[in-house]
Amino acid sequence: DGAGWFALTSSVSVPQAGTTGACNYPTTAMALYQFNDTVNDTCLNYNGTGVNPAYSTGNFGKAFDFSANTSSYTGTSSYITYPAALSMPNDWSWSFWIYATSTPTQYATIVSFYNGYNNYLIWDTSFGLYMYTNGGGGSTGISSGITAGSWFHIAWTKSSATGNKLYVNNVEKYSDSTTTNAGTVSGANSIGMHASTGSNWGYPLDGGCKIDQFRVFQSALTTDQVTALYNETAP
Repeated sequence: DGAGWFALTSSVSVPQAGTTGACNYPTTAMALYQFNDTVNDTCLNYNGTGVNPAYSTGNFGKAFDFSANTSSYTGTSSYITYPAALSMPNDWSWSFWIYATSTPTQYATIVSFYNGYNNYLIWDTSFGLYMYTNGGGGSTGISSGITAGSWFHIAWTKSSATGNKLYVNNVEKYSDSTTTNAGTVSGANSIGMHASTGSNWGYPLDGGCKIDQFRVFQSALTTDQVTALYNETAP
C-alpha cells in the first residue's frame, strides 16, 4: 500500500554460497582452476599446462589427480605449470582443496610458485604442512591436523601490511609479520612438483593426492573471505 518500506541489503565482499564456477568469488581473483578435465583458467587469462594430466572425482565436480606420482625424483610424474604472472611479491592469496589417500612422503610439493618470488607449500610425514616464503619469514612447519582420507581446505594469505596467514578448514593455524618478499629467483610456477630452475624438477606430490578449486588472488583475503571459500557449495 506504499507504506512500511524495508531496505534490502546484500554483501559484496562475502557473497552467498553456491558459486563454485564464479571467477571473482568472494572477491576479484586472478585465476580459478576447477580441473574439470582441463587445467585452463575459468577466469580466462592464465591457462595452465598439464604434464601427464589425470582427473577423477573432486570436492566439486572433478579434481586434478596426482595418484601416478611416487616419492622418486625420476620417472613419470603428473604436475601442472602456470604463467609467470601468477608469482607475486606481496598481497596475494591461494585457496584450494586437497585430498590424499595416504600422507605424502618427505618434501612432497603442493604448490611451488618460483618465478621471480619463491613461495611454496609442502605436506609430508616429517613437517605436516610446511610453508616457505622468500623474504625474511623463512620456513615454518605447521602441525595442522591435516590427515589422509578427507578433503581439506587450505588458504594462504600474504599481506604487505600484516604478513602471512595459513588457514586449514577455516581455522588460522599460523601467522607471522613478514611483510616483504625480496629477492629474485628463476624457475617455474607449478602445482604437484617443485622446480627451482626450469630443468630441476623434484619432490612430486604423492600419497594419492588430488587438488580441486584452486584460486589465485592478487590481494590478501580477509578472514570473512576465507570463511566464504570454506563454505562454498556447488550451485
